[in-house]
Amino acid sequence: MSEDRNLPGTPREPLDQFKLADWESFVTAITDIPTQQISTDDVETVAGAFALPIVLRSTDRLPQWILSRASDHISCDLDLTVDVPRGQRGIHLSRLAELAIAASSDVEWQSIGHAAARLALDATARQNTVGGAAELKGAYNVFVETPYSGKRSLERIKIGAKAIVRNSSLESVTVSATATIMTACPCTLTYTKYDRASWLATRLADFELANESLALPSYTHSQRAHATAFIETSTPSDCFHVLLDALNSTCRLTRTVLKRPDEHSVVKDSHSRPQFTEDVVRSIVESVCERAKSELTDHDLLAAGATCRAIESIHGHDAHASAIRRFDRQS
Repeated sequence: MSEDRNLPGTPREPLDQFKLADWESFVTAITDIPTQQISTDDVETVAGAFALPIVLRSTDRLPQWILSRASDHISCDLDLTVDVPRGQRGIHLSRLAELAIAASSDVEWQSIGHAAARLALDATARQNTVGGAAELKGAYNVFVETPYSGKRSLERIKIGAKAIVRNSSLESVTVSATATIMTACPCTLTYTKYDRASWLATRLADFELANESLALPSYTHSQRAHATAFIETSTPSDCFHVLLDALNSTCRLTRTVLKRPDEHSVVKDSHSRPQFTEDVVRSIVESVCERAKSELTDHDLLAAGATCRAIESIHGHDAHASAIRRFDRQS
């Protein structure tokens, strides 16, 4: 009992009588003592905090077809992890949370990628490690125009950024954008066109006239899908507009507000350009690469990729595809 009287925080010696620096030194000395010995040197350990709340004020560039932001602030979840040196017991989670608070306080970030990079570098410095990662997951709320009636529609674009630190230096920053799209099945569309042409040829006895009817898209099953485009660079880049332009040019983005002429426009566009999930990701990657090479000339482009998950309307399962193109660091 006599030994306990000298510990900070006991009823006899309240915590507020001790300097914070002394308390942190005391805790560090205790928690850095390992409870078990690891006999090998190849056991890599990573620890951190997931789903930290963070609110970022970002000035990511947006494409011209987006009318305006609903807010410059993005509410995100932050996953912040660091390497744990061999023999160290525990990390200081509160220090990671403090970084999230600091990044949320009156800081205007050039892009979400810049924020992720700074958080990853600061986390490794605060924890005195050589490696770590910061991953942000949030959403932009933006106003866009409906395709026919010109009404304002509020849409949500998911945004993400992940920065990786290796050997105390920034290794890569990946930024992604996810939008909801509509896809139409190519195989069913082909069969229904053939079926209609056969029906017309039988009744009109005119194959040429029947064939001309194929100029208009026929019916097929369609589904809502989530398409993601991403860019990986060696330094933070303001690339969000590149990703959104690639998605908008290759996919039929959905709208919250759709008057009946708008509905017809969306359905007609989707049926005029039927896509499998593989078609979606390949076309997105091609568009991202083309735009990135012309707009991100000051950054080392490491990779461009896409994923697509279609919520199937005639199956009990979803369809998924992904594609990626990697670039040589020296190129």
